[in-house]
Order: sequence, then C-alpha cells, then structure tokens
Amino acid sequence: FLPTRVQIDNKTLFVKSISLIDHIFSNFHENECIAGNLNYENSDHFGTFLIIKDLEPSQLEKPAIFRRNLRKIDHDKLTADFDMINWNEKVYNENNIEACFENIITETEKLLDEHAPLTQISNRKLRHLCKPWIDEEVQKEIRKQNELFKIKNKNSTEINIENHKVQKNKVTSLKRKKQSIYFQKYFEQHKNNCKKVWEGINLALNRTKKVKKLPKNIKNFAGQIIENSEELANEFAQHFENVPKRAREKIVKPEQTKSFKDYLDKIPANRNFLTLDTAFPHEIQKIILRLKNNS
Repeated sequence: FLPTRVQIDNKTLFVKSISLIDHIFSNFHENECIAGNLNYENSDHFGTFLIIKDLEPSQLEKPAIFRRNLRKIDHDKLTADFDMINWNEKVYNENNIEACFENIITETEKLLDEHAPLTQISNRKLRHLCKPWIDEEVQKEIRKQNELFKIKNKNSTEINIENHKVQKNKVTSLKRKKQSIYFQKYFEQHKNNCKKVWEGINLALNRTKKVKKLPKNIKNFAGQIIENSEELANEFAQHFENVPKRAREKIVKPEQTKSFKDYLDKIPANRNFLTLDTAFPHEIQKIILRLKNNS
C-alpha cells in the first residue's frame, strides 16, 4: 500500500509526514480489480481509484427473494405423485450411493416444484419478514383488517367505517405489544453481545442500510452529459485534480500596504491570565477512585 497523504515542508522541501488514509473496500471477489493512486501536483492528498473489470449492473441490484408456500399443498395429490415414483429403481436397487442421493434430491425437487413452486416475495411480505415480531397472529389480524377495508370501500356505511377503524386500532395495539415483548427477550438474550445489541437498536429505531446506486451519467462544468465509462473516470480525475487550484483562486489576496495589526480588534488586550499546575499520576488516581461505579 502506498501513502495517500504526504505533507512536505515548504522551506526544506523534505517530507514532513506520510499517512495511509482514503481507503476503498470491495467485496466483488469474483471480479478482477485494479487499484492505485493519482498524484495531484497541487494537493497533499493523492486520489485513490478502483477499477472493477466486467462488472455487470445486475451485481449492484438487490437480489429478489423467493420462497415456497407449504400451506397450500394438496396432501392427497402429493401422496399420489410420491407413490408414482419408482423408488426401487432410483434408490433401493441403486448400487452407487452418490447416484442414489442425487435421485432422491432430484425427485424431491420435482415434487416441490410441482406442489409448492418458488414464488417471489412481495414487498409487503418482505417488510413483515424484516420485523420478526409480526407473527402469524398479527398477520391474521392484518388480513382481517384488509378485508374490512375492502368492504368499507365498496359500501362506506357508518358501521363498515367503524368496524374497519376498530380493527385497525386492534392491529396497531397488537403490533406494539408484540414488538415490546420481542425486544425485551432479544436484549435479555444478547445483553453480553455488543454486535447483536447494536443490531437490535438499529432494528428498533428502524435504521436501514441505504442501497447506493451508481449514476449512469454526469454533467460536467461545460454542461455536457457524459455517459461513457472511460470519459466518466477521466472527468472525475480531472475534477479532483482541479479542486485545489480552484480553491486557491478564490482566496482573496490581502493588500500589501496593510499590517497584520490592522485586522486585529481595537479592543484592548485582556491582561488576565490562567495558570494550570502540573497534574501527577497519583492525583489522577485519587480522583478516579472517588468516582461512583454505575456499571
């Protein structure tokens, strides 16, 4: 790794300090990556770049989640299809153990695909999965609330409106109760695990990691829309190279005839002062020992 911040003494032109900062971390292990630094003449910070080869847009998208609905299986039809399979030929009379297990897995997957096919989880269902306290009891009350909502929309009578309102309040109250019970058990179970505690705090506060999307194009200072990946990289490199130069041009040069005293306040200097005595280790230790232990 090369240092990304180098400070040089203006008088001696010797390197005063170097540090390794401005890191880029990536988890695209299957892609070939090239990284390096860009040396900018007018800045003590070197630009850091990362090139990920053959990166597909689908790799940046959040993958869809699929699951099987095992509650709607017709058990009689499943049993009949299971009996139709020639298990003697595929399993019991098979001498190769690997082929035997492969046949079991293949036939089981066929049955699952036929009677409980994989379906993509809806956004509403996904939100419920992200909230573990939304159990079957809560979902049952939510379905009842949705049915009353449909009835209210079709026929907005006072009774239907009131029924939906009562059920909605019931669902809200039940959610809060279940959530409180869940987090009480969660924090009691993970009270000695700092990582789990912070995960629970973020979940309770509804903090979610924002998915960042890369822009497909940018507009440069000339107002031109740039979409080509190579031109985009060059435009960013040129932008950061010119930042110190543009910042220096905005600095107003002081008039040479003025003295630094002209910029000081006209108020007389404060003659009062404060003296700090040296603190010894045994004095600090006495103060620490007198502190109350709140752990």
